[in-house]
Amino acid sequence: MSIDLSRLPAPVVVEPLDYETILEELKTRFTGKWPSYSDEPHDPMTKALEVFALRELMLRQRVNDAAKAVMLAHAMDEDLDNLVSFFNIERLEDEGNERLRARAQLSMEGLSNAGTRGSYRYHTLSSSPLVRDCFVEKAAPGVVRITVLSTQYNGQASAALLGTVTQKISADDVRALCDTLEVQSAEIIELNLAVDLLIKAGPDPEWVKDLSGAQITDYFTSKTLGQGVTLSGIYAAAHIEGVFRVGLDLSSDLILLKTQAVYLKSLSITYQVI
Repeated sequence: MSIDLSRLPAPVVVEPLDYETILEELKTRFTGKWPSYSDEPHDPMTKALEVFALRELMLRQRVNDAAKAVMLAHAMDEDLDNLVSFFNIERLEDEGNERLRARAQLSMEGLSNAGTRGSYRYHTLSSSPLVRDCFVEKAAPGVVRITVLSTQYNGQASAALLGTVTQKISADDVRALCDTLEVQSAEIIELNLAVDLLIKAGPDPEWVKDLSGAQITDYFTSKTLGQGVTLSGIYAAAHIEGVFRVGLDLSSDLILLKTQAVYLKSLSITYQVI
């Protein structure tokens, strides 16, 4: 299993920056060289020190950015493209930074054609940017089943996408000699959700409703294969500032198999102001 890069501690080389702290350090050093300095707001030397402090802040931020640019956990955009070239991979069309980062972590697995789960997962994700997630399992002796979740529609993988994946993982340098491959779409569990909000008097209730709805949608959008839906998760997403109480027409958590994914088919939100 790949390391969760988001849980890595902050690198020591990336230092926290604060303009006021830098300015005070400069003033202290300057006062040591020129004791008569009065630190008046309109003193020309005070303005010069403020300019120096801002320039130093920008320089230190540039050093921080340069350090992050060579770290897989922090590199972005073109910096990430250059970094993952060391793994001999390229960004797919419209591929986001997080997906490319995850593929870079799996790329070492892709060097093996011994039929490891990591290898099949890497090559499945690399077959098309339309593959959002996949699950690899041993369905029977000698049979490897790969479940594909698509970025399109409700997550159901089209026949064309399944064909693209099959072609990629069936290559001689990918498929283990004795493996029989099965590629299938994820089973999509569609959910119609009704939410009732009690909104405190004061903020614009339509704004509160829209923001709460956007966060609920984001909660569902973040779900991939096997990630169920919990009542507490929906309550947390819906319960923004200005919401007094959240009511749902969902009575229990939704637990999914590794081959299933949830799709929020419709979201209905009503509200009352108290």
